[in-house]
Amino acid sequence: MTHLPSVKPESPIQSIASYLASTTRIISQLLKSVRSPKLDRNLGRKAAEDINATIGLLSVLRHATTSHFRQARETLGNRQILSLLSPFLHEALIDGDIALHTASSEFIGRLASLLGTNFLTSQIKDLVDQVVSNRDPYGRAGCALAFGAIHSHVGGSAAGPLLKTMVNVLMSLRNDPHPIVHFWALSALAWVINAASLAYAPFVSSTLGMLLKIYLTESHKREGGTLLNANLSGDNPAYPVVCQIIDAVISVLGPNMQESPRTRTLILNLVHEFSVEDDEGICVQAIKCIHHFLMFAPEHVNIPDLVAQFRSHLSSSRRPLKLASINALYQLVQKDALSMSKSGGDQLVEDLFGMLDDDSSVQGVRNIISSWLEQTVVHNLSAWIDLCQRIMSRTTASQQVANAASRQGLRDDEGESLNFGLSQKGAAGGRSHPTSRWRTQLFALQCLNHICTMVARSGRREHLDALASLRRAFSHLGCQTSSKWRSPRRQPM
Repeated sequence: MTHLPSVKPESPIQSIASYLASTTRIISQLLKSVRSPKLDRNLGRKAAEDINATIGLLSVLRHATTSHFRQARETLGNRQILSLLSPFLHEALIDGDIALHTASSEFIGRLASLLGTNFLTSQIKDLVDQVVSNRDPYGRAGCALAFGAIHSHVGGSAAGPLLKTMVNVLMSLRNDPHPIVHFWALSALAWVINAASLAYAPFVSSTLGMLLKIYLTESHKREGGTLLNANLSGDNPAYPVVCQIIDAVISVLGPNMQESPRTRTLILNLVHEFSVEDDEGICVQAIKCIHHFLMFAPEHVNIPDLVAQFRSHLSSSRRPLKLASINALYQLVQKDALSMSKSGGDQLVEDLFGMLDDDSSVQGVRNIISSWLEQTVVHNLSAWIDLCQRIMSRTTASQQVANAASRQGLRDDEGESLNFGLSQKGAAGGRSHPTSRWRTQLFALQCLNHICTMVARSGRREHLDALASLRRAFSHLGCQTSSKWRSPRRQPM
């Protein structure tokens, strides 16, 4: 009988050393294949391999930071592995491909969150030097993107000592007339503000002044810039990102906005100017700013004008603009439905029911109507019942077609001659019989059922008892009559 030789188990130090060696070997082989001179003959294949290698390494890092944080920190913190990865990541960061920019900046940000303060400080220093020395717009845009990714992944507390440096660099990069540079600099600044939160408060005034200058600068408009950069300005618009920065600033200020009239007025003026732009993307971001502003200072907003503006967007063919307006209207209804009834009235509710006819998949419309109904039905019962009945009494499109077909079959020559003038008037006057889909009518029936339930639970007898309703009406009329005919107090001679 032969005995197999016993295998001595490895010690923890030996296993770690072998793991580091295998990781180093895999990364070196990957980077060697990417940097092969053979790829210089085929630039398309070289670009594909660069992107695949960067995104592959980023996917491994994402998995490691979520499942094996300690092991990932010990492995990637090794100097030999860092010496292999750092040059490759910085080359990808200054490349002209946006996919490489995004992946490499996220990789650097996650590495900074893993490896601590020393690595973070060295990366910020390298990025600042790169911005100063490198005049290539794609390289400067990649560095700006890395600043935002680092602050987002590291967090406001760890990156707090370097916040001023990042803000100064990004604000200087926003002056760059090249669309790629100022677009990604502004995007990174929005990430930094969201990550820094309250720590960004000292920079709010300078940031708002910067945004006002951007709005007045021709090079940052969609049609601005030079002829060589015209297409880039259209693909990388600055105004939607400016609205994102305003939204982040509103989060930083919070309720403190009410203490500074100058800051509040500047924010409102900027948002108003962006909300009347023709571009859909700018309007959507501006509506999100208004949506956020209403949480902290609703008394400083003209609600009737907002309702009219949002209502005009409900008929838009652009779905993002329509959804943003629906979300803003829902917030207004949640906050004060009675004032919404005065501003929008029945017509706005009918418009919302009409949206269910056009597209039943639009989220939020049913929530607006239900919330509005729950808050106001006790005070205005007859109007809600009348509205639901009007929706339910409309014919569906299939019924209208069937009726038209039946009428067509029963017509004779004399009827055709008599009805010719009437049909022309009906066509000129528009659709005489409004239609509703069966889903909309079903929802109106559900609202009517909900009305009955809420009125029964309200305990107000005048809604359920005719005599009580008449007594209440007569008492209200008597109070008005007595106050109207009350004799005036005699004035002293």
